[in-house]
Amino acid sequence: MTMNQLIPLKSLLLLTIFLASPFTSSAAIIDLTKSLPENAKSDYLLGPTGMRGWIHTTGERLKQQDVWITYSTAEARQILVTKIDAGSPADGVLKVGDVILAIERENGLNKFNASPRVQLAKAIDEAEKKENEGKLRLQIWRPKKNDLTSNLSGDTKDLKPRPEGATQTVTLKLKVMGEYSVTAPYNCPKTDAIRKQTVAVVMKENMNSQISLPMLALLASGDEAAMKKAKAAIQALGKNVPKISDENIGNQSAWKYGYTSLALAEYYLLTKDESVLPAIRGMNEILARGQSITGDWGHKMAGFKFNDGNLHGRLHGYAALNHSSLTCYYALLLGKKCGVESPKILRAIQKSTENFSYYIHKGVIAYGYHSPRDQLYTNNGMSGIAALIFHVQGNKQGARFFALHCAAAAHMIETGHTGSHFNPLWTPLGANVCGPELTSAYLKQWRWLQTITRKWDGGFAYQRPGGGRGSYRHLSASAPHLLYLSLPQHKLSTTGRESDRSTWVSKKEAQELASIALTDFDALETPELLAKLGHELPPIRIAAAQALGKRTTEADRFIP
Repeated sequence: MTMNQLIPLKSLLLLTIFLASPFTSSAAIIDLTKSLPENAKSDYLLGPTGMRGWIHTTGERLKQQDVWITYSTAEARQILVTKIDAGSPADGVLKVGDVILAIERENGLNKFNASPRVQLAKAIDEAEKKENEGKLRLQIWRPKKNDLTSNLSGDTKDLKPRPEGATQTVTLKLKVMGEYSVTAPYNCPKTDAIRKQTVAVVMKENMNSQISLPMLALLASGDEAAMKKAKAAIQALGKNVPKISDENIGNQSAWKYGYTSLALAEYYLLTKDESVLPAIRGMNEILARGQSITGDWGHKMAGFKFNDGNLHGRLHGYAALNHSSLTCYYALLLGKKCGVESPKILRAIQKSTENFSYYIHKGVIAYGYHSPRDQLYTNNGMSGIAALIFHVQGNKQGARFFALHCAAAAHMIETGHTGSHFNPLWTPLGANVCGPELTSAYLKQWRWLQTITRKWDGGFAYQRPGGGRGSYRHLSASAPHLLYLSLPQHKLSTTGRESDRSTWVSKKEAQELASIALTDFDALETPELLAKLGHELPPIRIAAAQALGKRTTEADRFIP
């Protein structure tokens, strides 16, 4: 056996051991009024308060059929303040080293009895209502001697005892933002207020980021000044017409070409500015030539030289990457709507359609060359992109299949390969394919995360699960949020400009779908489980079957 054969076997063995050994945090929950934590460098943004805080997390590795790490703060009951922004609502009211113990309301003290992130976020939304004047009252513990004067920057080998302290109540004055409507983000003044703040933040960002999200988000916003800035950036981008040369295929980034071509196409479809068509045509011809033999892309293209002077061969590295593949596929479809097509482009679209249509009714799209994930609802936001793709193609079954998966995926919003950047980006846009009721029900399920990652200046923070800033620090954290906040503006194909009302779901169905993944299937009666065996979402069918399999007698499992 050769060394090249041994390496994959070794990797497979390590993966098998990894999968068989679920990882859970063994760290005890620390009383933050008594000791400082061991791992204090990982902290969370605490919404528009201007604070960051360390919160106990429990790590759980491995979700069925995929490998990722999710972190939960559900067991924590305190928050250690680790950083306060100058000029923010918390500045001069709280201090680094304070411990937040509870929310004080008119009806009494509400100590944290679930995840502090969730409960603090809900208290922030309550405080931001007009009648509450932005007042957020917190019970805190403060040490008599300040033992933590700056942001925690490292791990301590041993727990550090804290000095004596005392509890007190403090009041933060947040900006009054109003209240979410029952139809938010549609017909919602608070959504509009947040969107305007976020527009101002994104306008200050680098328009030429790796995947062109800021310019796409500003274009979607409907704000006149923002759209003007986005148009200028996209027009400049459109001047870079790539040269088409088969010999050079393979050096280009599938990520960059897919997202950039997508932004250019959305701009043309909105403005009909023909100056960008040569760039769209050039990029899409390269995408078509760089597609692999199986109808997908990797981090880069299927190289001409890598495949002995042939197009459409193997991909570099570890082969297919379905997230970049879907964005390239989507870019080709939007380019076709712009009138950009050729035999190679049409063939590339056909091959991608054959590839990704396979997943419809079977399960969500996997990371690469893998079987459909029939126990997941999304995977790095790919259900959202797929819903948009099949909507553009007029494939109602495919659009509905993936849009409904998006709606049921709120509990997975913080998961994803290397982090959770792409789930908040694509999943709301995918749910929107099946109408405003589904979008509203889905966004309501994780509104707490929208609040706790919203900064006091109006932007958003990318929050790596488990605390810290994460691996997507070079991408815009605010642009993904601005896109779903801009859904009511209907400016782009991606944000519902050509919505097909025949695919919309009712309010009742939307609410059921948005919460269905949290169903306690073991508590359902046998007739209910039997009915769910025919559900259109594979994870529901499987969960119902597994619950039936636990029934101890034949009478428990079946009805005459």
